[in-house]
Amino acid sequence: MARTTIRTEDITAGQIAATDLADDAVTTDKILDDNVTTAKVLDNNVTLAKLADGTQGGTIYYGASGAPTELAAGTSGLFLKTQGAGANPIWAESVGATSWQSVKTSTVTAVAGEGYPVNTTAGAITVNLPAGSVGDVIEVIDYAGTADTNNITVSPNGSEKIQGATLDQTIQGEREGVRFVYVDATQGWIVGTTGYVGTTVFAPFSASGGTETESGGYTIHTFNASSTFVVSGGTSKSVDYLILSGGGAGGSIGGAGGGGHLEGTVTVDAASGDQGGGTYTVTVGAGGAGSQSSPDLPGNNSVFGAVSSAGGGQGGGSNSSNAPGVGGCGGGGQGLDYAGTGAAGTVNQGYAGGNGTTGNSSQGGGGGGCGAVGGTGTNGTSATAGAGGVGKSNSYSGSAVTRGGGGGAGSYRYQNTGYGGNGGVGGGGAGGSDVAGTSYGSGRNAAANSGGGGGARGLYSHGQMVSGNSGNGGSGVVIIRYLT
Repeated sequence: MARTTIRTEDITAGQIAATDLADDAVTTDKILDDNVTTAKVLDNNVTLAKLADGTQGGTIYYGASGAPTELAAGTSGLFLKTQGAGANPIWAESVGATSWQSVKTSTVTAVAGEGYPVNTTAGAITVNLPAGSVGDVIEVIDYAGTADTNNITVSPNGSEKIQGATLDQTIQGEREGVRFVYVDATQGWIVGTTGYVGTTVFAPFSASGGTETESGGYTIHTFNASSTFVVSGGTSKSVDYLILSGGGAGGSIGGAGGGGHLEGTVTVDAASGDQGGGTYTVTVGAGGAGSQSSPDLPGNNSVFGAVSSAGGGQGGGSNSSNAPGVGGCGGGGQGLDYAGTGAAGTVNQGYAGGNGTTGNSSQGGGGGGCGAVGGTGTNGTSATAGAGGVGKSNSYSGSAVTRGGGGGAGSYRYQNTGYGGNGGVGGGGAGGSDVAGTSYGSGRNAAANSGGGGGARGLYSHGQMVSGNSGNGGSGVVIIRYLT
């Protein structure tokens, strides 16, 4: 029988040469599985020309079975990314790589992932950022070293933010380069890296107005008179404020209330302000003016931008038509035959005035303070005039200071000697006294910039009421501070 299979052992070494075989005579189906081993293939004899054709741009990798597999060509610009052992490679975008564009000499509409050399030789140029997605990156660099003269303005998209503010930012350093990274809706685009030769990325936050000091890591602006607080620079800032209004004037034995004491926090920037362009109004309220006869005047409001506190209420007068005034802190009741109830203060700013008493030994109520209600007057042989309510402490100036004390009540004891009430701690003026029905005392003025209430005037009577002057209220103060 003829043999159809030639076994390796049937062939003497060297007897069959490549020239003994016709072209294409040995095909794949004539070779037993596993008979062509690595050892039987001479070095450098399997060339690329002998491998099966593939697709241009593809690449070969080993799949899960261990067999070679072709990864088809990816989209232009993608990079081959390994996913580690046990996973096939893929085409992917390069993380962090910047696609640098040609030099720009006019307004730029930026695209995420791109970098822009900006030439401001002929004039300032604006780079408009796109709507951001987390992880987006854009780079901008001063191409010609002229950004210090002709700035590069970087503008956010719509209501989006740069560095936490919906403001344009300005690159103003010579040869400056800035890398923007979009992080979230709260902060928007932030500066990931800066460098090259520039020294200033953006115009930093700065502010002016009032008397400027520093303490405890804060920059402090103290306003003892009306002015403006002006913000400049490319970032916003959270600032703390104390707004203390002017105290009221003392009345006829009713002490005046202190000015309203209001604390809070607000964000300021160079594009806002009630006057626009980063300018914020600062009004320091004057104290109410006292007199020798009613009506006496309340204190004036203090203001910072869109926020204000209420002026202190005036003290109660010597007749029922001159009731104590409602205010930041309320005026004290007038007493005499009109048994006045102290007026109310303003919530979160101050307290009510104290009540007055009736009769020939009448004592007024003390004015309300920013920290407590005014004292209540008493009558009889041991009558005492009400003391002003204590003020409130605040340390925004760098040390603890108590302000907004109520004015002390005045005395009326007819034919007996009586003494006015003490002014409240925090600048309140003391009340006037009367001495055995023959003399009287004027109320004391409150301290300047304390927001204290003026002291009430004392009375005496020889057939008619006679009095001294009531004390003036103290002017207010506005203090603004922020972390340096």
